[in-house]
Amino acid sequence: MHAQMVADDLIAWHAQEDNPWWLSIEFTQPLPGAHYTDWQIEIGQWVVAGWFKKYGLEPSRQTIRRHEDTAQGIRCGKSDPGDNFPYERFIENVQRLMEG
Repeated sequence: MHAQMVADDLIAWHAQEDNPWWLSIEFTQPLPGAHYTDWQIEIGQWVVAGWFKKYGLEPSRQTIRRHEDTAQGIRCGKSDPGDNFPYERFIENVQRLMEG
């Protein structure tokens, strides 16, 4: 199941100074270090590809950022989504979905 908690045109207060400029998606894990499910990754890729088509963005490491890569994440030592998140594959699959 997935749910949208905040409409795209509203600000979600999730990443401090980056809030006004970024859309975000939250992937949850039952325990720290647990693997993400294939379903989570697949649904997340569809959601992000939809946003990128809607807003005319190109998937890259600069446009798809992990919380750990944000200013707040760096400053506060965030480690999410962590090593179990298939970051490079996620970006590549968003690109494929946009092309298909």
